[in-house]
Amino acid sequence: MKKTLVALAALAATSAFAQVTITGVVEMGFDSTHHSALLNPLGSATPSKPGVIGDALGLNANGKPRGDSSGLGVDTAELDFKVIEDLGAGYKMIATMQFDTVDRSGVVGGDTTMTLLTPVGALALQSVRVADWLSTGAANIGQLGMDGRTNASRGYQDIVAFVTKLAPTTTITLSHGENAQFGATTAGLGLGTGAAGSSLTNAGAFGQQQRNNGIAITYASGPFIGNAQYLSYDQSIDGYDLSIKNVARAQASYDFGPAKLFAGVINTALGGGNLVNGVLAVGVPTGNWYFTGSVNNSVLSGTSGYLGPIFAQPVAALGGASVYQALGCSNTTGCGANSLDSNTAGYTLSAQYNFSKSTNAIMSYRNWAFNVNAVDRDSEFELALVKNF
Repeated sequence: MKKTLVALAALAATSAFAQVTITGVVEMGFDSTHHSALLNPLGSATPSKPGVIGDALGLNANGKPRGDSSGLGVDTAELDFKVIEDLGAGYKMIATMQFDTVDRSGVVGGDTTMTLLTPVGALALQSVRVADWLSTGAANIGQLGMDGRTNASRGYQDIVAFVTKLAPTTTITLSHGENAQFGATTAGLGLGTGAAGSSLTNAGAFGQQQRNNGIAITYASGPFIGNAQYLSYDQSIDGYDLSIKNVARAQASYDFGPAKLFAGVINTALGGGNLVNGVLAVGVPTGNWYFTGSVNNSVLSGTSGYLGPIFAQPVAALGGASVYQALGCSNTTGCGANSLDSNTAGYTLSAQYNFSKSTNAIMSYRNWAFNVNAVDRDSEFELALVKNF
């Protein structure tokens, strides 16, 4: 591997037409998690249906193995390649390729992008894992993310976008995306298939694909950065709580010097119900230290109680019954209006010490209440060393 990287670097140094850079990050340390069980499992004095299902499957409401776990290991081992070619006349081509998991079991691919820079803007093609809007983006201040906790898990999408400046401080982005269903973590469908290729027999399931068209505006001037985006989805199905109609989101940050403030909100209109996620965060730099903290909230309301046919399938651990049936609900209509409504909240804390611009140690803590039926709150603590190169 080392010889290969040296050879690539030498090739980049001698090329008159393209510049090749190889970067990456390695993060290793200790992680400890607690995932709460659901209230009133099977065998309790007053067993509840959610508790019985959680007990049978050994999972909590977040789909995580309940209980405590901890240990040493690799959090991130990532390798990134970037090639820039000057085409002349104000045009450049930029291609990136990522291996986002490099370990003894193998190498797993990550984001891949191609961007054509022109005198009037940039045309980008991307196959990427969706960013957590409430902890990344133009306005982020380095706070911890809560995706898969109070916020939705990050899925994958294929995107074509055009980015251009309206003014020195203002950028507009027009985009078209083909992405996995809300909450999905499966890869995109691939070249030549597209989201329209998915069958409606799986509509409402985690694997269903939807396309979106979007517009985004970014404004940056001095210590203020603001970003807003609107996405409209097709193939939405009324009455399905996992089907997306549209997404509107905004984020902003302000650097006061001694402290940085961040606020973000996402409003997702669903086939059944509405989901609002929000975050307030602060970052405080002092010497080699950087501290962050955030409060997060997620409110799901007006649900139909039907998630699609995926939960109508028989589950061996439930004695052959479906999840709907185990809850006393219908395989065709779900559990009824407002039955899936929820209001969850959490917070994060982190402390990072920078040994240099590329090496640091970080201690982080996340705490959240995922479900109203949970016995207690979920939490995660991590202590790690990070090396960027």
